[in-house]
Amino acid sequence: MATVSTIKSETLQVPGGSLYFEVRGSGPVLLLMPGGPADATTFRRMEDRLAADYTVVTYDPRGLSHSSAFDPSDDARMVEIFADDVHRLLAETGQGRACVFGSSGGALIAL
Repeated sequence: MATVSTIKSETLQVPGGSLYFEVRGSGPVLLLMPGGPADATTFRRMEDRLAADYTVVTYDPRGLSHSSAFDPSDDARMVEIFADDVHRLLAETGQGRACVFGSSGGALIAL
């Protein structure tokens, strides 16, 4: 059984808002990207196991949980804006390279 890792939670300022994110573990960065109306807690059941080998980063996309609201007038640019948010998040938490896992809409943003 995996041991429980320490969670460091922070907020990153992005153009037009802020993103809540959590970091745990050590090793290469692994960004877990939730889909749909999901947030940083989506992957909770597997994070500690992954944190044994990776620096696991999870986040609340705009408009969800602890992150700032998403402006509906930007709906046509949502994928572009969310992808930029992830790029900034990786720049903040990364070591130059990262592994990325996206679920559903999170995978679309990752691509």
